[in-house]
Amino acid sequence: MLKKGASPLIATVLLVGFVIVIAALILSWSVSLINQGVEKSESDIVFFCVSEIGFEVSNVCDGSFEVENLKSRSIDKFIVSLLGEGFEEVDGLSGYGTDEFTFSKDVDEITVIPVVIVNEQEIVCSSIGIKEKVNNC
Repeated sequence: MLKKGASPLIATVLLVGFVIVIAALILSWSVSLINQGVEKSESDIVFFCVSEIGFEVSNVCDGSFEVENLKSRSIDKFIVSLLGEGFEEVDGLSGYGTDEFTFSKDVDEITVIPVVIVNEQEIVCSSIGIKEKVNNC
C-alpha cells in the first residue's frame, strides 16, 4: 500500500496563505501605530499653542488692528485670514509686546492666527486664532 503525504501544491498554497495573513496583520498594526502618532503630535501642537501662546486683538478698524502678546514667548508672525478674500502675513511680536498692523482688503471680518518657529519648524496655531469684526472707525 502506498502512503501519500500532502502534495507540494497544497503545501505551497497553505504557505502563501499563511504569509498573506501575517502580512495583513503587520500592515494593520503599523497603520494603527502611525495614526496614533499623528493624533498625538496634533494634540501636542494644540497643547503647545494653548500653553505657550497668548495674545489679544483689539481696535479692529478699516484696514488696521492691534495685537498684544500676553506671554513671554515671541510670536514669529501672524496669518491674517480675510473673510472671503484670502490671507496676508504680518510681522510677529516679541514677548509682552504690542503693535499695530494693517491689511489691504476691505472685509467685514478677520481671523488672526499666530505662527511660531520651534526647532526650525513653523507651527501654525490655528486652534487659538482670534476672529474679530472689522469696525468702521
